[in-house]
Amino acid sequence: MMHADPFVFVFTVISVLSGCSLNYEKAKDTESSIPEFIFTNVTFNRYEEGKLTIESSAVKIEQYKKGSATFAQGITFKTFNADRKIETEGYCSLLSADPEIKQYTFFNNIDIVNHKLNLQIFAKNLHWNGETEQLTSGKNDAITLIRDNVTLTGKGFSASAVSNSFKFYGPVSGSIADKENKG
Repeated sequence: MMHADPFVFVFTVISVLSGCSLNYEKAKDTESSIPEFIFTNVTFNRYEEGKLTIESSAVKIEQYKKGSATFAQGITFKTFNADRKIETEGYCSLLSADPEIKQYTFFNNIDIVNHKLNLQIFAKNLHWNGETEQLTSGKNDAITLIRDNVTLTGKGFSASAVSNSFKFYGPVSGSIADKENKG
């Protein structure tokens, strides 16, 4: 039977504990991780020159003290043209928005309809750059576009609001629904 030497045990414990130290000089910045404002079941509208340009509502919106980042959960939105007609409307489960630098990232259950282009987009992740007016997905993220009777699904999506064009950089599949002629 083996007996443990109490001196060895105490020395081992002291050695282990002395290797641990707490750094009190680097306190964690809690201001960046705790929201300054939290809004629930809220509606926000944006007006430009007295005209409604964006109408949005969300289940929850968080605004943080540092930076201009805002995070929204369960958000619906509508954009209006100069004639006050709905141009684009949509929904996503989560939104990260930084209006100061015009960067918007949509996550989960994305459904966007552009009435002007008669185009509907379904996706899991999308990024809108307001400076360049580019809508992009991740390289491996699947996007589905529906326009009239054409449905396309592909990966590596990029669209330009400037040129009204889009591209897929990965594999694409699609279908065309033949409309029946009933006379």
